[in-house]
Amino acid sequence: MKRIDKIRAKLTEVVEQAIDKRLIDHMSIEAQDNQTGEPSIYVAITMKARNDAPKSRGQSDLTHRLVLALEEMEDERFPYLYVLALDDVQDDGDGVVEPPKRKASRR
Repeated sequence: MKRIDKIRAKLTEVVEQAIDKRLIDHMSIEAQDNQTGEPSIYVAITMKARNDAPKSRGQSDLTHRLVLALEEMEDERFPYLYVLALDDVQDDGDGVVEPPKRKASRR
């Protein structure tokens, strides 16, 4: 098993300890450099419903758990956590998922 596969398995386990996996639509865990060129891990979780997404404190706690899991594996990369919900994204069929367009407010 490749190292990244072991990392994905461990981080998936950590996420599923924090969030009921039945509430998650999908998740991706990718290794890539951040904007400054530092090796990083990106964890993107799409929840089935916005109300099921962990609040700020829960996301901070989950990020901390991900850091500890990586340290256990002697991996110094920082995990960037992104949590979205299906009702917060849209796919126009072009393979690019974007936040929904907001309607102009009437004032």
